[in-house]
Amino acid sequence: MKGGPVIASAGLIQYSVLVPPSAVWTWWDPGTVCLPAGTELGVPPLTVTDYRPSVWYWAVPPRSAGELCSAGLTDQLARYGQWRMAKWR
Repeated sequence: MKGGPVIASAGLIQYSVLVPPSAVWTWWDPGTVCLPAGTELGVPPLTVTDYRPSVWYWAVPPRSAGELCSAGLTDQLARYGQWRMAKWR
């Protein structure tokens, strides 16, 4: 996501990409969820950057406070992933 922060689940099934709060107004991808502003999201400590069983970790840790991913690039990546998954079925 061009260096923006991404949290990964321990099972590598789910990724949480941190995007600007305004993304919720234009987000419509049915295969994903864009949480509205004010939603509490637990995040791992910044030091947890490697895969560990049953622990969420930073796949891409933030480089600075307030750094976010591009909502447009996040949407493109999600759609590409959905397209690839559909080809395997």
